[in-house]
Amino acid sequence: MSNINIDKNTISDLNSRGIKNIKVFFYSSGCAWTKVNIEENPDVSDLELLENLDWINIFASKEDLTKLKWWTITKVMWKYIFSSQVVKSRCGCGSSFSFEDKGKVLALHKLKDLKLGWK
Repeated sequence: MSNINIDKNTISDLNSRGIKNIKVFFYSSGCAWTKVNIEENPDVSDLELLENLDWINIFASKEDLTKLKWWTITKVMWKYIFSSQVVKSRCGCGSSFSFEDKGKVLALHKLKDLKLGWK
């Protein structure tokens, strides 16, 4: 199985609400083209069991399964930050990433804000 690390606040939140199954999935978004999210109590009929922990079952699609090795998910406000050895580049704010090496990806809206003098 994979080495999984989910931040303690997310664990506490899921436990307090009685969530027993989650789906970890990737979607296209952000400056670096990929973000991660968690779906609570998903329909698991087309999913693969990634990990059966004492407190929760973690599922993923077959396509995402290969990218979920030695990973960490941390919830920051309303978004999740994904860290793994398979991530090759990341945007400036850290929320989006790529599985391909694209170098450091800059958020163009941040450059615009700097040009306009906003901080």
